[in-house]
Amino acid sequence: MEPLDVTIVDDRVEIPMVEMTSQGCNKQGLNPFQRYNIGVCCHVEGPAFIDGQQRCPDGLNPMVMIESGTEIGVKYFDFNSAQVGDDNELVLHLNIHLMQATSLKVLVCDPGETERIDSRDTIAEFDIHTYTEPGDTFTQVTVSLNRHAANGGSDIRNMLQGRRALLMSFHGEQGELCRIKEFELRNRRNRDEK
Repeated sequence: MEPLDVTIVDDRVEIPMVEMTSQGCNKQGLNPFQRYNIGVCCHVEGPAFIDGQQRCPDGLNPMVMIESGTEIGVKYFDFNSAQVGDDNELVLHLNIHLMQATSLKVLVCDPGETERIDSRDTIAEFDIHTYTEPGDTFTQVTVSLNRHAANGGSDIRNMLQGRRALLMSFHGEQGELCRIKEFELRNRRNRDEK
């Protein structure tokens, strides 16, 4: 459900097209620091889709067919509601089934800019397969984005302000790289906290 303005012109009702987002009725955006089912991702480029036929015992239907070049993301998070401090560590947690060596790039951009490659800020890049081996099951993977920051981590706080889209871009060899059920950003106030 997206916010929209309905107007009446003469004797007809006009409902304009609106941007599809993940935020629903949350006009300012979703809370960035909570766990989300992968189905909340409204930005999908590539063959990936939610497989509702798997009927997983945990009730979480995975996004499947994530191949090299696939990009998925959430529009939008409200980083004003829970800002990242200078001494905080930003962590990405994935409930993932890794099928082969996969690199992940985490990006953010302003509203309406997801299609413009030059408007995106890269938060971090890392190889998922250094955190878990490819296998046959879903596993929990937690990665410090500060540790893999594209620019040493100094600008992460500045990149995560206001209402922003969060995108994940996957790269690897040919074929299906991974499947994902959930993701979560964590804002660790103390870098030693688990």
